[in-house]
Amino acid sequence: MPLGLAAPEILGTSDTALLVVDLQNSNYDKNTGYGRMTIQMGGGDYFFRRMKKVVVPNVKKLLQFFRNEKLKVYYTVIGSETEDYRDLIPRWQRSARYWRQRGISELFPHIGTFEYKNIKEIAPRTGEKTIVKKGGSSFIGTELAQVLKNDGIKNLVVVGQGTAACVECTVRDASDFGFNCLLIEDGCASFSQREHKNAVKEMGGRYANIAKTDNWLKLNLQA
Repeated sequence: MPLGLAAPEILGTSDTALLVVDLQNSNYDKNTGYGRMTIQMGGGDYFFRRMKKVVVPNVKKLLQFFRNEKLKVYYTVIGSETEDYRDLIPRWQRSARYWRQRGISELFPHIGTFEYKNIKEIAPRTGEKTIVKKGGSSFIGTELAQVLKNDGIKNLVVVGQGTAACVECTVRDASDFGFNCLLIEDGCASFSQREHKNAVKEMGGRYANIAKTDNWLKLNLQA
C-alpha cells in the first residue's frame, strides 16, 4: 500500500537529473543473448513492443527536455570485462551459466560489443556521464552516488529496463542514499505487463513518486 509521496514534487530544476538505466542494444534487439532469453521466457512480444513503441519514444522526449534546459543526464550500462563474467555479481554469473547450457552464450553484454552500446536513438552525447555496473543496482560498486553529489544533484528522474529488476534496485538504493526519485512509468519496461505494474506499485509512495512522461513535461511548462 502506498505510504504517500516518497519525495517532494520533482521538477526540472538545476538539482534534478535524468538517470537512464541500462537501455542498451542487449535488451532492444531480439537477436542478442538477452533478447533470445526474453523470447524463450515468453515475454518477447510484449517486451519488445513496449520498448520500441513506448519506452524509447518517451525517453527521447525526456532527453530533449533535459538537454534543452541544460540539465544533467546520466546513463548506466551493464558491462563485463571478462569472458566468463566473473566480474559480475554471483547471481548473474549463475544466470549466465544456466542460459549457456540452453544455447545462449552471451546473456550479458561485454564492454565494447554491439550489445553493450546504448540504443542509438537515445545514446549519450558528449559530456553525459556513463556508469558501468556489474550488478542490478546502479549504486552498489559504482561511483554514481559520489558523482551525483559532486554535481549537486538531489533529485533523480528515472527511466530504464527492467522495471522489476535493475530499475527497482536503483530506485530503492537511490532513496536510501538520500536522493529524491521520480519514476517515469512509461519510460520503463519489464518482461510482462503484470511484472511492470507490480514493480511500479511497490516503488510508488515508498521509494519514488510516479508520473507519466507527457504529464511531467506539461507540469514543467506550467511551473
